[in-house]
Amino acid sequence: MEEQQNSTQQEQNESTPIQNTPQKTGTSSALAIVGLVLGILALILSFIPCIGVYAIVPGSIGIVLAAIAFSKNSKANEPKGLSLAGLIISILATVIAIIWYIVIYSAADNLKDFSNDLQKASEQLQETADQMDEAAEVIDDTMEESAIEDMENTEEKNPSILVSDYIKSGDYDKALDEYEASVDKLYEVSKKAEEGDIGAAVNVVAYGTKIAAMIAQFGLVSSKMTEEQMNRFDEINKKYDEINKDKEE
Repeated sequence: MEEQQNSTQQEQNESTPIQNTPQKTGTSSALAIVGLVLGILALILSFIPCIGVYAIVPGSIGIVLAAIAFSKNSKANEPKGLSLAGLIISILATVIAIIWYIVIYSAADNLKDFSNDLQKASEQLQETADQMDEAAEVIDDTMEESAIEDMENTEEKNPSILVSDYIKSGDYDKALDEYEASVDKLYEVSKKAEEGDIGAAVNVVAYGTKIAAMIAQFGLVSSKMTEEQMNRFDEINKKYDEINKDKEE
């Protein structure tokens, strides 16, 4: 009897089909969805100038989640389209974010170099300006000293006073010699003044004033001068007139 019951139970077990319950896939699907959403968000963010570099954060997280979902789907032999899409989009967004980082870093480095070069150029320009100011001061001092020395030398000679003394003593020949020497000196300093010598320019005015005084003094004694002396006086006057014409031109 017992053997018959065991045989009947064995037949029932063999006739009852064994059902395999598949595992739930909710976890992998959720990871795939989150990875896809983060990938899309990162991709949109990556196309925004300057702040696209921050897309590397959601993009990296999207890559991790999508990769985990893709792995689980592969092991369970389930559809991998959602996880694969999230993985690709997240990788693309992360690559764009990395490119942004390289561009911004390079631009910042170049800007720093440009700023340093600009600062060095500014310092060199300031140094050059200071050197030019010092050189200008030295030139001004030199010209001023030269002009003072020339004026002192001129005042020591006092040709107009000598002419006046000679005329008073009746020595018209010496007075004419001094007058001609002054005209020659005026010609010499006029040439230097044309070359930009400030001291010479001051002397041109000084000699011109003294020569005008000499001419006036000769005019007072012209009747006492000989014909030969008057002819020489006229020749010196012509030379003086030529110098004035050259200055006007």
